[in-house]
Amino acid sequence: MGLSNHVRLSGLCAEKPQLKQTKTGRPMSALAIYTREYLSTHYIVDEVHRCLFFGEKAVKLCDKAEKGRNIEIEGVLRTKRVGEGKEAKYYTNVVVQRYKLSPRQSVGAIRDCLRDMVNEENIKTPEDLNGLSIFEGHESC
Repeated sequence: MGLSNHVRLSGLCAEKPQLKQTKTGRPMSALAIYTREYLSTHYIVDEVHRCLFFGEKAVKLCDKAEKGRNIEIEGVLRTKRVGEGKEAKYYTNVVVQRYKLSPRQSVGAIRDCLRDMVNEENIKTPEDLNGLSIFEGHESC
């Protein structure tokens, strides 16, 4: 079995990312991603992961990401040492290679909206959907 340094995370943006620049002027952004793992019915592990985006990925992320939005990332772990000797501290970050943001509207919000529409329009069968104004001009849905 070979050695591998590959990370995949799926979680929520813990904040709105801010665009910064490296010392060489390259765009970069750091984003904290909140994850939750259910190890059993009574044991839940919540974690925050610091993820680094560089170049065009950082620019696009800052334009589209917002606090609470779902995000999936793939990348590699990088550890950075700050300080010397006994004062040294180590930080592990995820350097993102690829990412995908969820659509802005959550599935739960869409479900709630559809439930409200069904209740307001007194829909009992699929045929009743044809009476909705959003389907006007269409023969079937």
